[in-house]
Amino acid sequence: MLGRAVEVAETYEQAAARKLEEEIGVRTCPRFVFKFRCTGANSPYWLGLHEVVVDKPIKPDPEEIAWHDWLTEHELNELVQHDAFVRDAREAFERYLAIRPRTQSRVSSGQTPTDRPREDARGHGGQCGGGHDRERW
Repeated sequence: MLGRAVEVAETYEQAAARKLEEEIGVRTCPRFVFKFRCTGANSPYWLGLHEVVVDKPIKPDPEEIAWHDWLTEHELNELVQHDAFVRDAREAFERYLAIRPRTQSRVSSGQTPTDRPREDARGHGGQCGGGHDRERW
């Protein structure tokens, strides 16, 4: 799970796309899943969760990523419960699992999580997202 703050005039999807590229070298438009008010370690904030299917090798930035691996669903569930896992990310993951049957039904019907109209399928650069800005929520 990657994340960071949204920059001024940036949508949640643009921020997610930027972090994917900066941290693991993947250029794509993540699909917005949901947003919730998170209590946070320092103060409350809005946390937006996105998903993306990565079907090519990743190139983790060693300055950003301390560890990475491909995990089974069981391994991921165990890891998320570990005390070292960020509490905010654990809450986001648990909320994601609660709505997952709805997400999985789209995938099983032949639509991938990233299937949606977009202006530029190659990356973000101001083109990714736009339908889920802060003012709308």
